[in-house]
Amino acid sequence: LRIIKQQPGSVKAAEAQLALAMTYYQARAYSGAFSEFRKVVTDYAVGLYTADAQYYIAQSHLNLRQYSLTIDEAKKSLNTFPGSKWADACQYILALSNYELGQNQGTIQEINNMVSSYPSSKYVVDAYTLLGNVFKRQQKYQEAIEAFRKITLQSSSIEERVKTALEIGGVRSLLKDYDGAILEFRKAVDLAQDAARKATARYNIASAYFMKGEKQKALEEFQSVADQFPREDIAAYASLQVGYCLMEQAELEKAIDQFKKTDSAFPDFPQRDLLLFFTAKSYIELGKPQLAMQYLHQLIAKYPTSSLRAAAEKMLGG
Repeated sequence: LRIIKQQPGSVKAAEAQLALAMTYYQARAYSGAFSEFRKVVTDYAVGLYTADAQYYIAQSHLNLRQYSLTIDEAKKSLNTFPGSKWADACQYILALSNYELGQNQGTIQEINNMVSSYPSSKYVVDAYTLLGNVFKRQQKYQEAIEAFRKITLQSSSIEERVKTALEIGGVRSLLKDYDGAILEFRKAVDLAQDAARKATARYNIASAYFMKGEKQKALEEFQSVADQFPREDIAAYASLQVGYCLMEQAELEKAIDQFKKTDSAFPDFPQRDLLLFFTAKSYIELGKPQLAMQYLHQLIAKYPTSSLRAAAEKMLGG
């Protein structure tokens, strides 16, 4: 602050003002940050520090989810500092902000600008991911697959290849091409180097089998996920799905036992209301409404804001 006051307008003062702004930014105090960055832009001659400040103004608005302002400031950065080290980043956040605003055509245009202007940028992979998501949102699934496939041409990263296989598998599931989805998810299983990714891919394989109508195969796959990845968050969901598959196959006693087993094994499961609901539903289908009522009352009492509350009350005759 002393340098800013004693040497106003100097390069050292600009550097000090930028450093002050960065302390706000790094503390995630983004409103204060962009006010301080603005001083660098308005109070000092155009140069290295003003280019940095203009970029961080745009980034601060992005972090605050102020997407229209992000677009305005990113455009200022590109127009004022077209050759700065932040140019590709600004081009990417233009695309991202358009995406968040639901502007599909604007997003596609900015991604095309990004890829053509900065083909070697580290943001190109993110840009193609964004493009794939735009096409998914438009239900243009083949175009989405093509966009995601371009990621593998841009990056040799194992992690990116795993993410791409998961994305393409998800799109193939939306197309009801479950065999194609399973092939992609198996690629992810084979490539993944961490348990979380492997567990997710295996869970997706089980889900594809379920949607394909192969309930027993789905059950076996879900059980495998729960058994092999007990420390992963997705294990609880897999265990729940084992019970659901049993319920779908009318093996109601086994389903109830599985729901109770899941409840016991995963006491912090965030969707425990589902366990209570499906247990109650299974008891009703078994012709044991009194037992079902106990679980429905628990659901209503313990999870009053649950999306299942209305269904539970209806089952109780309320």
